Amino acid sequence: IVREYLNAYKYDNNTKEEVYNLVKYHDLYTEENEVLIKKRLNRIGKERFLNLIKIQRADNAAQNPELTRMEHFDVLDEMTIRISTIDA
Repeated sequence: IVREYLNAYKYDNNTKEEVYNLVKYHDLYTEENEVLIKKRLNRIGKERFLNLIKIQRADNAAQNPELTRMEHFDVLDEMTIRISTIDA
């Protein structure tokens, strides 16, 4: 669906690829395991991983406040710090 929308509105190929991948990976479970972080960095790249964390934070914040797990924000913050120090 996302590709159809982006094609219909004539977005450039780089934008289409970035948005498609962010949508594709937005539900990818994240945790603080350094081995998994490095694997994901190698798979999707540092910049895209950091953008993915931003999307996950926004997705979590948009959920019902009674169901929002605040500890997930802490995990995402810790991952952002770790990713910033890791060379992919």
